[in-house]
Amino acid sequence: GQEETPEHILELKDSEVKVEKFLTKEEKAKLEAQRKKEEERLKALQADNVGKRGLTDMMNGTLEVKKDLEMMEEALSREEWMDKPEEDMSEEEKILYRQFLEKEKEIKEKKRKAK
Repeated sequence: GQEETPEHILELKDSEVKVEKFLTKEEKAKLEAQRKKEEERLKALQADNVGKRGLTDMMNGTLEVKKDLEMMEEALSREEWMDKPEEDMSEEEKILYRQFLEKEKEIKEKKRKAK
């Protein structure tokens, strides 16, 4: 292959070097300036994101609330044993069932407030 030809034997690839490259003061200053410039560019983009700002204004800040409610609903799932009458449930099941009903009521209340 290419590694066996005399011209390529003495070539060194960056991936073969295991130590960190030494940077001169000028190189460090240049890298720092590039980093600051990129940071400022990203900050400017975030500061004036017309689409996001418009959506937030239009939704009156309810976008995050709806996402939170959807996540809470997904986390709250009614299990099969909850369909049987309360008198047939064990003490532990009754406690879990009441907690489920409380969470369900809480989510409905939050939904009502979000509208």
